[in-house]
Amino acid sequence: AALIRFYRTQETTDKLSNVDKIARKYSGDGIVELWAALGGKYSLPPPTAVQWLAGTLDPNIAIQWPKDSVPAKVQKKLDELIAKAASEPKQDGAARAAARDAELSAALDSGETEVVSALAFSAGCTDPALRPRLWRTMLSWIPSARQDGEEERPFIDCKEEDEQVRLRRSEYAEPPTRM
Repeated sequence: AALIRFYRTQETTDKLSNVDKIARKYSGDGIVELWAALGGKYSLPPPTAVQWLAGTLDPNIAIQWPKDSVPAKVQKKLDELIAKAASEPKQDGAARAAARDAELSAALDSGETEVVSALAFSAGCTDPALRPRLWRTMLSWIPSARQDGEEERPFIDCKEEDEQVRLRRSEYAEPPTRM
């Protein structure tokens, strides 16, 4: 359905007859490549291409990793959320978002940055008070810097980090002494 909507917004009706073929070709892990290719072909701004991609993904898919390489704790958390959603099918959107934000907050508190990454990418963050912590965590987390098997380092306490930044700024703010 998303692909049909996309082609209609692009006023490209000649592709509508090929939607099933295209969907089969890019099913599963290929969905990212599909939206990347469409974004390039139709000169979509990156945020627009990502919006189309996000609209076609199940919120419980860890798209950051290849299908067989999702970290075990991330897959476990996503499986828990799938089971929880199945047990509460009548939960409205606002309640579902609040529950997801609570899971995100718990992952931030426990320093599970890979879980934070998966939750934030798949469902976003609707709690404005939680967003600064989320951004600090995601911007300070570099997964490629860890060696295989190395544990995640917990997020630095924001108060300690803010104090370090304040001290560095005050060092630069002091006028130079003359001899």
